[in-house]
Amino acid sequence: MSPASRNGQSPARDRVLFAGVHPLILEDSRTQVEAFYEVDSVSQAGDELVLELERRAPDALVLDLLHVSSLRMVSRLGRSRPSCRIIVLTGLRNGTANDMAFTAGASGIIYRLHASLEIRVALAAVLAGRRYVSPALSVVTNKEEREVKARRRDRSPTPIHNHRFLLRLLEKGCSVPTIAEALGLSTEAVRRAIANLTIRVATTDARRRTTRSKPQTWAAQLRALRADRDS
Repeated sequence: MSPASRNGQSPARDRVLFAGVHPLILEDSRTQVEAFYEVDSVSQAGDELVLELERRAPDALVLDLLHVSSLRMVSRLGRSRPSCRIIVLTGLRNGTANDMAFTAGASGIIYRLHASLEIRVALAAVLAGRRYVSPALSVVTNKEEREVKARRRDRSPTPIHNHRFLLRLLEKGCSVPTIAEALGLSTEAVRRAIANLTIRVATTDARRRTTRSKPQTWAAQLRALRADRDS
């Protein structure tokens, strides 16, 4: 029993530091974990990030690979504070990239589009000494690998599967370029996802046999998708 517990105080919570995570993803992710951890965020990179890590001494670091652009920085951060568990956010669905991240010193890997959905589970795993791999990354099949390579050849956009997260961004009034920047995707991919989402909501409305005198707002569409999920 910790001294705090013996004195009738709540035990100290683990400290989590988000580094270089886009504000839109950060906002949703913080909401999921603030009740369980002491959460802070920084935007520094390079030497400044190393100094921030040493100064703040977090128990876990959530780092977007778009921010540091190199797995060498993951290794450097790990050497700077060996007790800190590092979770990286990535947009790559590639088994080799996953292995490289773990070799560099990461304890967990989350597919960027699913960050807010998985961050709580991932933190619990790495802080307990276990590795965490996003299901979207751990079940990449040979067929999916071929599809990824084909998209690279013909420059077709990466699909967006987390529709509820996309709806939340649209509900906030985020523009297509802003969403593309947050998710590390092309504007073409975001526009195609919005078009697919509109079709999906229309299908949901038809299945529920509802009529409306005017088009739904994005907020109403989000509620419709949630209701469809829970029914």
